[in-house]
Amino acid sequence: EGGENYWVSGCMNATEKALGNYSILSNSVSMQPIQTIYKSEILDICKEHNVPDIAIEMSQIPDCLCGRDELAAANVRLIDDIITFKLDPAAHDPAILAEVYAWVQETKRQNDFKNRTPFNV
Repeated sequence: EGGENYWVSGCMNATEKALGNYSILSNSVSMQPIQTIYKSEILDICKEHNVPDIAIEMSQIPDCLCGRDELAAANVRLIDDIITFKLDPAAHDPAILAEVYAWVQETKRQNDFKNRTPFNV
């Protein structure tokens, strides 16, 4: 009866896309409206729009089920700076920088196959 049409929307952000930190199924949607916005930018937008602090804090806690371990949870902005080539090495502790840089490389290596799946266009 002239039903309604719906678009299935995903919530993958640019950080997850760049790192491959998403499931193949989560990319099987009609549109990805925030796929070009990095996680640190999303957090900034949330702050600008007065999203409750507890929601912002909860989005940065470790959650191994979704691929966000302690290192990633504690270094959201640094990870984005590395993958967007906006990194100022002098602004970071060299040991943390080396650890996060290695994590980014390994995460991208482990998940690179997702960029080659036939339905990821």
